[in-house]
Amino acid sequence: MLFHEPQFPPEAETWDELYIVPLQDLHIGDPRFREDIFHRVKEWILGAPNRFAVLNGDLFNVALKRSVSSVYEDTMNPRDQLRYGRKLFDGLQGRVLSATTGNHEERITRETSIDIMEEFAAWLGCAYDPHGVVLKVKFGKDTRHSDPVTYLIYHSHGSSAARMIGGKSLALQRLGEIVLADVYIAGHTHAAVHFKDRFFVPDLHNKKIREVERHYVNGASLVDFGGYAERMNLRPSALGPAYIALNGKTKQVRVML
Repeated sequence: MLFHEPQFPPEAETWDELYIVPLQDLHIGDPRFREDIFHRVKEWILGAPNRFAVLNGDLFNVALKRSVSSVYEDTMNPRDQLRYGRKLFDGLQGRVLSATTGNHEERITRETSIDIMEEFAAWLGCAYDPHGVVLKVKFGKDTRHSDPVTYLIYHSHGSSAARMIGGKSLALQRLGEIVLADVYIAGHTHAAVHFKDRFFVPDLHNKKIREVERHYVNGASLVDFGGYAERMNLRPSALGPAYIALNGKTKQVRVML
């Protein structure tokens, strides 16, 4: 787990909101990858200076001969997937806060020790940890005391074999057992999920109990239904990432799926 505090420009103290879009489960190289949706999301991120992304694994499909994905169905080999990914993400340098890897990219790591997401993150110039990243996001100006509003965000690709939405939600909720944060982001299940809970933290300095509202977010994939999902009789999922809006005047989170 990596702790990282991104540095924003000085004008960030005037931002009313800061947006984070988890880009995950794109599966570049899969014939059902919805590149059109990706381009719309990329254009939206670049449309304003307060919009950012985190990369949360399975950007690349990486079909290998010993993997579940079929090497005969992918539109390009893993080397070309990485090259094409750089073409797609070019222009997002400075807009990606952090990155993790996914189980599809880990296929190459297991076979060769090469971590293509580490290489991809280095090319983008963003923080990277293969397992998970805790982001300290600080911007805006709190209306109560004029200090910046601070959020803790934990993102990890996630792991689950669940087929139903309840099981997928439970897998997402497990992130809350790892580290205390305001927002938890997972992928892997391709399900569009958002829910929240509360956690009570003893404040020893002020001798009181502090209440933390925690949001759990799983954005959907950018892969159309068919292929492996249809063969396994998996439920078709929604398409497109989640949009997470952090308020810069008071601590408040909005999630749009």
